[in-house]
Amino acid sequence: MPDGASLCKECKTYQANWRNWIPHVGASIALLTFIIAGISYTAQSISKQVAEWTAEDKIQVAYLNSRGATSYLNVGDNEVIIMQQELSCFGMNLGQGIYKRVAKSDFVTFQNDQGYLLNAETFAKDQPDSSLDLLFFDKDNLELKGKKDMFPNLKTFPAKGSITFFSIHDKKQKKYEFECVCILVKDTN
Repeated sequence: MPDGASLCKECKTYQANWRNWIPHVGASIALLTFIIAGISYTAQSISKQVAEWTAEDKIQVAYLNSRGATSYLNVGDNEVIIMQQELSCFGMNLGQGIYKRVAKSDFVTFQNDQGYLLNAETFAKDQPDSSLDLLFFDKDNLELKGKKDMFPNLKTFPAKGSITFFSIHDKKQKKYEFECVCILVKDTN
């Protein structure tokens, strides 16, 4: 190869060795890109599948007032349909249908019907003609705290609640149970 020539006419190689690798760089980059894309696609598919397998459906009480607004928060990984709320105290159950669809990380607020009207004779033999209203609250309810501040002798009783909901993810009906409190108030109606 003559001096000053950069490419050999016979074997088509460059005089500078590093130039002989230039045709292979493009193919190497294409192969590397293909491998990275394959790994990325596989990792993403595995990640989605693991998230699907470990997905959890969970509802929490945000605010509970059986004679006012009640809010439930979907803290799970999937959309759900809240079907029914049940509250119980003194062996009596108060149920209400809700039937609301709630997206992941969203909440639903609805208006409760009313408290549970009781005959006072069950609790106070000396006032058989009066009626008592059984009202339910979440334990941290600010309205209940205000009532307790106004009426220091107001007694709360332990109560239980549950929310029945339908998981859109695994197509099963589920139940979330929680602790709440109830109070008895004289019915003003």
